[in-house]
Amino acid sequence: MVGCGGDVLHDMAARGKPHPDLALLAAGSVGVPPERCVVVGDAVDDMRMATAAGMRAIGVSYEVGTAGRLTRAGAESVADTVETLTRTLTRTPATASAAS
Repeated sequence: MVGCGGDVLHDMAARGKPHPDLALLAAGSVGVPPERCVVVGDAVDDMRMATAAGMRAIGVSYEVGTAGRLTRAGAESVADTVETLTRTLTRTPATASAAS
C-alpha cells in the first residue's frame, strides 16, 4: 500500500488481510478517514480488507482474481484494464454509486 506519507508494509500491522488493520494504518498515516479511501486490489482478501475497514473496494481482474470472485468479496466494481481502472477512480463516489 502506498500513501502520500510513504509505504505501508504488511509487517507494520498486527493482523494481515482480510483484517482491516493494514488499510486503517495506511489511512491513518496520511490522515484520511477510512470512508474517504479506496482500496484497489486483485485478490479476494483485498476486497474483504477494504470492506472490513469501511473503505470503497475496486477490484482489478487482470492479475489474480476473477471479476465474479472480486464482486462477491465486496468489490463495488471490477476493472479489466488499466484504462477502465483510471475511469473508475476519476469518478466521484456519488457518481460511482449512482452508476452501479
